[in-house]
Amino acid sequence: MDFEASAIRALHAAHYAYDASRVRAAIADTVRDYPLYDGHAGEVLTKERLSAARPSDLVRRGTVIAGNAGLRRIASSNGAASVWVTPEDGAFTPATNAIIMGIPDDVLSRVALLTSPQCSGASCAIQTDGTYVLLPPTADVFAEPRSYVDDVVRRLHDLGPVMLLTNPVLFHALVRRSGGKLAFTGAVMSSYQRLATPQRRALGAFPLFEQYGATELAGAMVTNTCKHGTPHVWESQVDVEITDEGGILLTTLAGGGTRLVRYDIGDLGRLRTVACACGLPPGRALDVFGRRSSAWRDGGGWVTEADLDARLAGIPSIDFVQITRTRDGLRVAVVPSDGATVRSAEVCDALGMKADVLVTDRIAASAGKYPFVRRWDT
Repeated sequence: MDFEASAIRALHAAHYAYDASRVRAAIADTVRDYPLYDGHAGEVLTKERLSAARPSDLVRRGTVIAGNAGLRRIASSNGAASVWVTPEDGAFTPATNAIIMGIPDDVLSRVALLTSPQCSGASCAIQTDGTYVLLPPTADVFAEPRSYVDDVVRRLHDLGPVMLLTNPVLFHALVRRSGGKLAFTGAVMSSYQRLATPQRRALGAFPLFEQYGATELAGAMVTNTCKHGTPHVWESQVDVEITDEGGILLTTLAGGGTRLVRYDIGDLGRLRTVACACGLPPGRALDVFGRRSSAWRDGGGWVTEADLDARLAGIPSIDFVQITRTRDGLRVAVVPSDGATVRSAEVCDALGMKADVLVTDRIAASAGKYPFVRRWDT
C-alpha cells in the first residue's frame, strides 16, 4: 500500500468512519454531564429550548461561571441560539483533510476569514490557535464603496497561500466588483450559507470547497467536501440523523462548547452512503437542501432551496438570485451577469410557476447573509 492510500485510510479510521457505539457512549456522557438534558433525554433539542436555557444549564455540572474570565457565550448570527465555551474545553483544531482535498498542507495552515461582522465575531470567539487572519467584514457587500473592494483585493494578494473561508455570495460579488483583479494563491472554502449554482459557476476558477456547520456547534464541523465535491460527514465531530420529515438533527462529539444532543439545526437534508473517488472507504455523505423555514410543501414533498436552485441552473446568465415567497406568490430578484440579460418569462418557465421577477443590481442582505430563499414575507 502506498503512502497516500495509507494516509487516507488512517484519516478515514480517525474521522470519517461511523461508530454507533461511540455515539451512544458520547450521548450518555453528555446527558449525564449537562443540566440542559435533565428530564429531556432522548428528545429533540430545539433552538427555542437552547436559547431559553439558563447559563448553568449550558455548562458541565460543577463549572463555576461567576468570575470566570475565560467563559464566553457565543450566539448564532441571527441570535436564535447560543452555547457556552469554557476554559476546560480548550482549543479545538479539526484534523487536516488536505490529502482528500488535493491541496498542499500549507494552504490549510492559515485561514483568511471574509464574512459579515456577525459571523466573523462568532468564528473568532471559538478560534484560539492564532491561525485566523480576519479580513475587513461587511454586512452588505453590494453597498460597500469601491475603496472596500480595493482594500480586500490588496490584502488577499499580500497574504500568500491561504484557505479563504467566506460566504459564497459575498466573495462572488467581490470578484465581480473587482473587475477580475481579485486573485490569490490558495483555495476557497464556502461557508455560512449553501453554495448555490451561480456562485459555484462563477468561482470555478479557484480551488473551491464547501463546509457545513453552525456557530452553535462551537467549532465542530458537520461536512467538508473533498476534491470531487462529496460532502463527507466528519464522524469524529458530529453524529447526523435525518427525521421522517427530512430534518437534520446533530449531536456534537467534539468542539469547544456546550455539547448538543439531537439538535434540530433547522435545515432539510439527506444522508447517503458513498464510495468516493477521493480514496476514502465507503462512508456517509450529507446533502443539505436548505432551511426548513423557507421551504414549502407541494404534494407529498418539500420544495426546497436546492430544488429551486436546480430549476434555475439552466439560466447561465444569472449571477445572483433571491426568492421571496409571499401570500400572493413568488417574488424573484435576479442580477444578470455583466453584459447579459435575463427575461422574466425564462425565469418563470424554469421555476415552473408564476413569479413577479425583478431584474436588479443587488440582492438583500439579512443578518450578514444573502439568502437564496428568504423567510416567508407575509
